Amino acid sequence: MPLKNKPGTLGELTRALAQAGVNVTGVNLTALGDFGIARVVTNEAAKTEQALRSKGYPFRSTDVLVVRVPSTPGKLAEVAEKLARSGVNVEEAYGVATGTGEAELVLRVDDIASAQKTLHL
Repeated sequence: MPLKNKPGTLGELTRALAQAGVNVTGVNLTALGDFGIARVVTNEAAKTEQALRSKGYPFRSTDVLVVRVPSTPGKLAEVAEKLARSGVNVEEAYGVATGTGEAELVLRVDDIASAQKTLHL
């Protein structure tokens, strides 16, 4: 969703979600001049959409996969290659190491069912 690139907008967005009882489990924010793009992963799509609508945020909902993998060199390459061999295109990816030897990858793909099957999720 687009957000103005100024102090406080991320806090306003996440406070609105928190007040609706929505847990933010992942976030990616990219500034592009005066505006930015926020991608938010939450625990409840319907509550998230209602909270965003009630506050007037423009948004688009998409399904993503959250994949937990060992935080080791080459693991992302392995996941990406498996998906490619199955004909699944990764349209968006971001992630972070958890500090426990694991990483969580957020993947938006063109075929979630095939990706789940390929990655045994």
